[in-house]
Amino acid sequence: MSIFVTQVTYAQQDTALYSLNIDSIYITASAGLGRTQYRIETASLIQNPIQNISSVINEVPGVFMHSGTLNTNRITVRGIGNRSPFSTTKLRAYIDDIPLTNGVGETTIEDFDPEILKSVDVYKGPGATEYGSGLGGLMLLQTSNRPDDNYFKTQLATGHYGFIKSNQVASLSNDIYRVKFLHGYQHTDGYRENNSYDNRNYSVLAGINKSNHQLSVLLHHININAQIPSALDDEDFENEPTKAAFAWGSVNGYEDYTKTIVGATYSTSALDKIVWKSTVFATNYSGYESRPFNILDDESNNYGLRSSIVCDFENHKNQELQFGFELSQEEYNWDTYRTDDGVQGDLFKQNEEQRNSTQLFALFGTDIIKNLRVEIGLNANLTNYTIDDLFNTGGLDVSGEYDYSWIYSPRFNLKYNLNKSDYLYGLISSGFSIPTLEETLTPDGLINNDIKPESGLNMEVGYRGITTNKKWSYGLTIYHMSVSDLLVARRTAIDEFIGINAGGSRHIGLELDANFKLFTKGVWQSEFDLAYTYQRFTFTDFVDGDEDYSGNKLTGAIPHQVALGWNGKYRDYGLSIKYKFIDNMPMRDDNSIYSDQYSLLDIYATNRIRFRKFEFVLSAGINNLLDVRYASMISVNAGIFGSNPPRYFYPGLPLNAFARVSVKYHF
Repeated sequence: MSIFVTQVTYAQQDTALYSLNIDSIYITASAGLGRTQYRIETASLIQNPIQNISSVINEVPGVFMHSGTLNTNRITVRGIGNRSPFSTTKLRAYIDDIPLTNGVGETTIEDFDPEILKSVDVYKGPGATEYGSGLGGLMLLQTSNRPDDNYFKTQLATGHYGFIKSNQVASLSNDIYRVKFLHGYQHTDGYRENNSYDNRNYSVLAGINKSNHQLSVLLHHININAQIPSALDDEDFENEPTKAAFAWGSVNGYEDYTKTIVGATYSTSALDKIVWKSTVFATNYSGYESRPFNILDDESNNYGLRSSIVCDFENHKNQELQFGFELSQEEYNWDTYRTDDGVQGDLFKQNEEQRNSTQLFALFGTDIIKNLRVEIGLNANLTNYTIDDLFNTGGLDVSGEYDYSWIYSPRFNLKYNLNKSDYLYGLISSGFSIPTLEETLTPDGLINNDIKPESGLNMEVGYRGITTNKKWSYGLTIYHMSVSDLLVARRTAIDEFIGINAGGSRHIGLELDANFKLFTKGVWQSEFDLAYTYQRFTFTDFVDGDEDYSGNKLTGAIPHQVALGWNGKYRDYGLSIKYKFIDNMPMRDDNSIYSDQYSLLDIYATNRIRFRKFEFVLSAGINNLLDVRYASMISVNAGIFGSNPPRYFYPGLPLNAFARVSVKYHF
């Protein structure tokens, strides 16, 4: 995998200011009208096949992806989402304008094999007006389907702990039509007991581009069967990190699910200075999870429509107007069974949920004076849930409805160009997070209509620039966000949580990134990059029951986070060295216990060989070269049941290596 340098690029609304390149842009920071965007390109996403995308996600300032296992992940952005027990919440995500966030706000971008992706764009904090104004921000996944690709590719990777991954890709295209077929398979025995993982996925990408009309179609199907080792207590984490939690290991706990996502997007610029784009989408999910305390059998169907219009007035003030809507409806059915040593028993819960969401959005941008541009935006959201208790036999009926009034999230941006490459920007924006229906339930199972959505006000200023010789590029962002009606998931049983609004939090942070290109020409190329995050997050008025945590540090927040990287190339040989530092973080709201800080060192090498129409890529890597013992995921506020100690820690992989060979035939 070779490394080369790209020049500063320009795209609609966004100006890329620096790039780290391995075959294509590695991580690019840019800002359109005051919103900082980090773009992670294909080569980075597929660089480390063992750790899915968590390794590269953790190189973006202000973002951290906990990865307990390949199927247990939690992405947090500027402290938002830290309190989610086992999944990513409060962060919206889309793939080709198809929503990936379900009706209860959970997102699983790790469902997608990175081989089908062209890039992942990360927007931090509320402000993604056209995509829902989520508190944590937004991730936009773009598929790879260029119209000039005609090839067949196959690759195989293998590594420690029974890891094996294979991919096959066939791409056909001309000036009008394009289609790409992808198949992927991944298996690992796992580092721990009860930790095997199997993932088989299929994708079809197709498109038509004729005159001013474009149509693209995405079909993605995935089947995952993954055992669940769960978290460990402190003693087991230190002395027996390979074991599974006793309860989960004794019943061979696992989850097995299939998910099918389909979407079609039509866009046209037939009308002068107007672009119209609409997407219809549907997602089907069917899952079965065997747990020590019960068995969950669930299914959901989510479908909807998204449409937007962009008007470019092309006048002396470069005015642009965008407006649109998104409608979605999800039907979720779940049955819960008793279990005896993993064997399914009697049904004791059966519920049907309806989740409806309506979003309206509008943005307007204009130049006020020379070099000063402003953008204002507004998102309006209406959400409601209903639940039908289908198991009620004369006892407590938990059926009910929860309606929210319209939630309005405005945004105001300023961008001032100091010169052709340096600029200042400022942003004020608000966002929200809707509670899940389960979080609105009382301990008796009835709907609590007093639960409010979390809301946040974010203010940030930033500076980005690049030197005239393009060797140095840099950026600095300082932000302050206040969150009110903080939603706390209080555990009422081993498998049940309820939500309460317990106060608020303050998020103050600084994010710094820099890139230095030492050599950019000739057979030798070399560059360095730095990403630094400082976070000072505290509870402001946080009262949970009889406990007052006001003034404490926010649980699960990392005060200091550093990512350093060096990439070098000689002809068709490439070498990358990556270092990460993760500071200790409080694991309980009372700040009585902290995780240990740790550092990781990874190294990757590649060699590309071209022979006529064939292209061979040989690569190998070592993760955790120093064999550091660390927790790759922390379970915050872990429950304490009986005399059992709380289980906080998901052990990260010790030193592990992989090798990969890829063969590509161009025709």
